[in-house]
Amino acid sequence: MSDQADKLRQAIHNTGTRVSEQPQEGGWPETASEGAVANIAVPKIRPAKVYAVTSGKGGVGKTNVTVNLAIALSGLGYKVVMIDTDFGLSNIEILFGVTPRYSLFDVIRNGMGINDILCNGPMGVKFISGGSGVEGLTRVSREQLPEIIANLSILDKDFDIILIDTGAGITDTVISMALAADEIILVATPEPTSVTDAYALVKTIAHRDKGKGVNIIVNKADSPIEAIEVLSKLIQVSGRFLDMRLQKLGYILSDNSVVRSVKQQQPFVIGYPRSQASSSIRRIAQSLASSHQGAALKEGAGIAGFLRKITRVFNVHY
Repeated sequence: MSDQADKLRQAIHNTGTRVSEQPQEGGWPETASEGAVANIAVPKIRPAKVYAVTSGKGGVGKTNVTVNLAIALSGLGYKVVMIDTDFGLSNIEILFGVTPRYSLFDVIRNGMGINDILCNGPMGVKFISGGSGVEGLTRVSREQLPEIIANLSILDKDFDIILIDTGAGITDTVISMALAADEIILVATPEPTSVTDAYALVKTIAHRDKGKGVNIIVNKADSPIEAIEVLSKLIQVSGRFLDMRLQKLGYILSDNSVVRSVKQQQPFVIGYPRSQASSSIRRIAQSLASSHQGAALKEGAGIAGFLRKITRVFNVHY
């Protein structure tokens, strides 16, 4: 798969055209053999597509979804990097069982290169620890910004998809990052408080940008019926009262293997590839990949566009 994807990307680079592969008859595969995820040849899209993975409240499994979604997307042939911007709770490194030596802070304040702070995850996935660098990003001077953007823009060339794991809740920082990303992935659970907080987050986004793409994932659902009811409710009320068109990405069923994998500090899609949760996350990855291939990227997209937007929010102009 790696060789095939590299050839496709080289062909695109040489000809300036995009190459796409149609799904096999019957649609994308929904399952994969143990220890693997179904692979689909995909073209390199420049710049990278930036998704902010967020939630209206904590405790919904947002970071766990981010980590396993990244691995599932990598299995589909995409080059994926995660950036942990929840500097109070750096859960990505905990789920991987590693302690990064450097963080985004070292890029912003200590002048390190972006490749120096990239950490290795499973299946070729990379991640960056945010640390206190996230807060430092809001205080970058106008003189510093061009160099930082040029440094982090390397991610646009080396990766297809960038997943920003935001903090939880409806804080100014979370909302700003969600608005700066190309699209939002909103994670909620069937709990009434989670649904209410998810709607509140969408409402806040709607007041700033009604055209922002918001994709919903329902996590920890007891049944498909329960998950679909929550998805339908959020989509309907957001459309009716906020004039926001939310997109359904899918759902993840409650699964004891998820709890076991967290204790083992191993992503469930790798440790328990035949579990319900793993099947669910693979379907979500395939759904996201399908929309990713067909979506036209707006001008200023990618991590460079994300950085310009996020710093502009804090009165820093590039």
